[in-house]
Amino acid sequence: MQATEHAPTHMPSDAELLRSGIPTDRTGNAYLAPCECPICQTQYRNFACQSIDEYAYVGERKDNEAQALLTSYVKQIMEDQNFIRAALQRHGDVLLDWWRTRRPSGRKAFLDQVAPQLPKTKDTQADYQGKRHTPEYADFFNPQKLWVLKQTDRRSNRHAFLLPYLTVPTLAKESFTLLALLHTRANTRPEDWAAFDNDQLTVNWDCPFLDVEFNSGCVVLYGPNYGQLKKWNKESVHRGDYLGFPRAQILLEAQATLMATLRRILENAIERIPQSPSKVPDSFVDFVSAGRLSS
Repeated sequence: MQATEHAPTHMPSDAELLRSGIPTDRTGNAYLAPCECPICQTQYRNFACQSIDEYAYVGERKDNEAQALLTSYVKQIMEDQNFIRAALQRHGDVLLDWWRTRRPSGRKAFLDQVAPQLPKTKDTQADYQGKRHTPEYADFFNPQKLWVLKQTDRRSNRHAFLLPYLTVPTLAKESFTLLALLHTRANTRPEDWAAFDNDQLTVNWDCPFLDVEFNSGCVVLYGPNYGQLKKWNKESVHRGDYLGFPRAQILLEAQATLMATLRRILENAIERIPQSPSKVPDSFVDFVSAGRLSS
């Protein structure tokens, strides 16, 4: 069965699945995207590929459920952004002095403690792929056990798959990296970073390492309606104004995960900052605006 951009979205019956060669696995259903052009295959799972368990959706969200999830992400993003912005205005200068005087090893130890979900290396994807060659993954005679194992591994690595660029070594090596990330994300709109954040998901979407859910709708990626679920609109999706729900859901989840992680790091850093600094600190805003690096 081949979908076209004009085909209605539906859940095929068992008979249709058998005729098309798509088995009923994971959710028991395969879901037909409203369009299967090259653009939309980066936003919805290809119908035929859903016969492979990792390409199958883990479930479907009805419109009200999908919107509730998206709204929760946007709400969290804005709350964390407001907190970070206010905290930097109050503590930014002393935070700069405290973080910049830590050695990379000290910054690493701090991050390991307060953000344990951050990957310790940049090799998460390679390590995940390498596990496929271990004896525990060789039990092909027990597909249910193998599926549970894959599912567990994907969930434990989800933070790394959503934010592949955000690792302990990256944040600890140069003091400027974390400070600039805090400043930039606190003072720009989520939509300003939507294209960049979506690009970071490409490899882990294609492989695929990320579990996704199905809804036939698309999501607004600009303006005051950012994160709003809409009925499928071919022109808006192909133009890049809207994004298909499966891909948009993980995009907003990635943005919410980033902001929550940055807030957690900042909260813990503020607790460790001396209440009475020994010298007048430099300006946080001047530092990140100048783009200076320090070890």
